[in-house]
Amino acid sequence: MAVMRWLGLVLSLAVALAASDIAAQTRKDFQIPAEYDSYMAALNTRDPARRATAMEVFIAWYPGSTLRTEAFEQAIAAWQAASQPAKADVVAARLLQIDPDNVRALANRAYTGRTSAVAGDAAALPPAVAAAERGLLVLPKWQKPVLLTDTAFARVKEQMAGVFNGTLGFAALQAKDYDNARRYYRLSVAAEPDNLQDVYQLAVAHLEGTPLDAHGFWYAARAIAIARAVKNAAAATDIDRYVRSRYRIYRGSEEGWNELVARVVAGERAPPAN
Repeated sequence: MAVMRWLGLVLSLAVALAASDIAAQTRKDFQIPAEYDSYMAALNTRDPARRATAMEVFIAWYPGSTLRTEAFEQAIAAWQAASQPAKADVVAARLLQIDPDNVRALANRAYTGRTSAVAGDAAALPPAVAAAERGLLVLPKWQKPVLLTDTAFARVKEQMAGVFNGTLGFAALQAKDYDNARRYYRLSVAAEPDNLQDVYQLAVAHLEGTPLDAHGFWYAARAIAIARAVKNAAAATDIDRYVRSRYRIYRGSEEGWNELVARVVAGERAPPAN
């Protein structure tokens, strides 16, 4: 599910943020020790909503701080952790005015905009697409935080790319541009194979195109397997109902469908070569 994907992203962001340059600094490195104290007090606030607010207060008190970017990023992550995506998006927009290529802010804008578009806010999709396109452009140039391992940084970048590609895949699917939808979703699913939303929408992109691409049946079965694994019976039932209708048109009957689902639920992780 999209929420699960974001939770994984937030955890990775927290690791990256914790390994930022602040880890290499001490109170004596600051001309104004109260600046360091204020940041650390905000950083160590356990409640995410209060931590986000404290970071925004820090930004207001110390607009010229060397920790300003980290404070913005911490506020974004904290508002997301507090289930306040709209507030996170406001902070992300402010950060992008200062740093248009900030990867974390671009990922937040892409994710939040897509989520709003899924909920029916069509106006949220174009800014999300713009953020996703820019994010993919600048991601290769993103500098690794000093104390983050190469492996951890590669994973964070992979997750970011998954967010950007998933957003662009969704936009292409909405425009019935099935070729591009498949292209973007393959990349997002490669980054997050258990993302129910993207796996299912990749299936739809295969099954709604002309001609129908039978790989969509496998991805649909995979989406059902994911939904069952997270005990989302309603989603599994809805996906099964939709795909059976497409399968009957394609095969002339439902023969083989239940067997395919059973195989994927049992652990098949990629479509067969044939």
